[in-house]
Amino acid sequence: MEKKLCIHVPIPFATKKCSCDPEYYIVDADMQVRSDYLDALSREMMLTAPECDDYTVTTILFDGGPVQSFPPAALPVFVNRILKNYRCAKDPAVILTADPFEIDHVKAANYSACGVTLADVRLFSSIRAECEAVNRPFPHRTFAHAAQALRSFNLKDFGAQVFCNLPGQTAGSLGETLSECIGEGAKHISLDYLEPYNKAQYQYAVDVLKKNGYAEYAPGKFGAGGFAFDCYPLGETDVLGLGLNAMTVMDGVRSVTTGDLKTYLAHSGDVTQTAVEVAAVL
Repeated sequence: MEKKLCIHVPIPFATKKCSCDPEYYIVDADMQVRSDYLDALSREMMLTAPECDDYTVTTILFDGGPVQSFPPAALPVFVNRILKNYRCAKDPAVILTADPFEIDHVKAANYSACGVTLADVRLFSSIRAECEAVNRPFPHRTFAHAAQALRSFNLKDFGAQVFCNLPGQTAGSLGETLSECIGEGAKHISLDYLEPYNKAQYQYAVDVLKKNGYAEYAPGKFGAGGFAFDCYPLGETDVLGLGLNAMTVMDGVRSVTTGDLKTYLAHSGDVTQTAVEVAAVL
């Protein structure tokens, strides 16, 4: 049986942290640091590729901080390096997670040109007050504008990431955010939440999605019409993480790379020196 692999590349850089962002995000790193990080990623790729000879890469996922953190030419170069170093399916899915303000017609054209096939939009909320309550800039381009740009360049299988239990959020405002995603034809919607977990509000969101034809194929992951992002350690698909705080799940063993940039760069991307939390996956 073919062994499928998703290559997951978290982007650890950000211009500003919001309350929902992970601790490992690095704010305002200079371009030299970002360039060194890309070099380390490339070395990690060369070191890990021989261990993946019996896998076929079906999905490449970039997520985390803004893709604008890297020079414009970095994304297509990096995708091509993955295609060169690993055995890949004929047309692997290339998924990019991006904020609404990172998606306009020009950027959507660039993403499409460098092989991106799917986009997941980090919407969080359609309500300004809810975004600002977690120190997240309210997008000057809405989800609708982002969706229009993606459709223009045949990136029709786009998704949305929505948060529950934001400060001041109500069932009505959460429903407004979900309605915008559903109305724009999002094929995939991820539900996340701020602690403490609000079971009633989360269940309300689940009910709205199921009523509109979305099925939960993984915890918090909903697809319309049987759609699913093939980028989670489910079924036959394992995950190879590259870079800071990347999680790898291969052959039933999970490891997470350290989130310390200095350590990662010092070892030139050698994860044998930086992997932590190695554990069996039940």
